Amino acid sequence: MFLPYGIQQIAGMLANASVVLLLVRNRRFVPLQQALAAVGRTALTNYLFTSVVCQFLFKWGPWKLYGALEYYQQVYVVVCVWAVNIAASVLWLRFFSFGPLEWLWRSLTYWKLQPLFVERTRNILFSQC
Repeated sequence: MFLPYGIQQIAGMLANASVVLLLVRNRRFVPLQQALAAVGRTALTNYLFTSVVCQFLFKWGPWKLYGALEYYQQVYVVVCVWAVNIAASVLWLRFFSFGPLEWLWRSLTYWKLQPLFVERTRNILFSQC
């Protein structure tokens, strides 16, 4: 009974993946790809930031919006959180090699402080000393 639905799911997944691959090959969306790559490079920081912000908005804060928003209003929250994640990640990675929590994780993993600044930023900051 559910076999046709499973085939439709696979076909839909392949269609979505094909569209994404065509967009990536097109090279028109390189700025968007770079912005999403920045979010990926600071994924742990963004995950925890998003969790804390949404907990504050929906549970802890003065608004307690859990269950109070319509679906379209939830989409607004998601778009705003993503916009903040993208903007903060792109700006952060202009000066630093990793997100703050990624840097901490790598430093703890290797038992050695990892270089935090991007090389050109380090040269600008420390050449004036």
